[in-house]
Amino acid sequence: MISAVSKILSYIIPQKIEVVKSEIQGDILVEYYRGEYRVTVDSYWQSGSYARGVIRAALNNLSMPRVSVRKLLFLGIGPGSMVEILREEFPKVHTTGVDIDSAMLDIGRKYFNLSSDKNTSLVVSDAWEYLEKLKKSELFQVVVSDLFIGCDTAYDLRTNDFLQGIYTHLSNGGVYISNSSYIEKYRNQTDEFIQKVRKIFDRVEVITRYPNRIIRGYKS
Repeated sequence: MISAVSKILSYIIPQKIEVVKSEIQGDILVEYYRGEYRVTVDSYWQSGSYARGVIRAALNNLSMPRVSVRKLLFLGIGPGSMVEILREEFPKVHTTGVDIDSAMLDIGRKYFNLSSDKNTSLVVSDAWEYLEKLKKSELFQVVVSDLFIGCDTAYDLRTNDFLQGIYTHLSNGGVYISNSSYIEKYRNQTDEFIQKVRKIFDRVEVITRYPNRIIRGYKS
């Protein structure tokens, strides 16, 4: 429990809560900043107002009726700070959240009310391995991909095979949403990834949310 004094001070300087040791991501820093918890890996925010802004931008003017969405797959759900927004946008949705890092899910349970319940299933798994194990008949109307370790994304999660796996498990009329860094170090990598998405999905939109690119791929 954070003290009242620390809550006030958080509007001046982030208040360190704890550092969680992860076998996958190393040190995960949990802070309290401007009235909310914030998770950081290698100086990159994994939650907070910026993360919420990304998912809101990703869902803005989405070409599908929100109320019809019943099944959503979130690859790289992290601490789950975006889940509340997804529930607001898709009131009847059941979310399956997949993350390779159990430590990150534990942080979500502790600080962000992330839990497995009738509307949410949590799975500790590599995203690619999870897709490979799904039955071909298992379809989702929305697939969200936020697959970062810090700011890096593993190569096998940017391949044509991985994208084809997502396309296979997307229902007709569904959408794949991917968040990718567009800072100088990753710019070419993201441009190449966008071209791969264009080759597999039937319609593609690219949204700028500085310093990231949000890619939306639709299945007709």
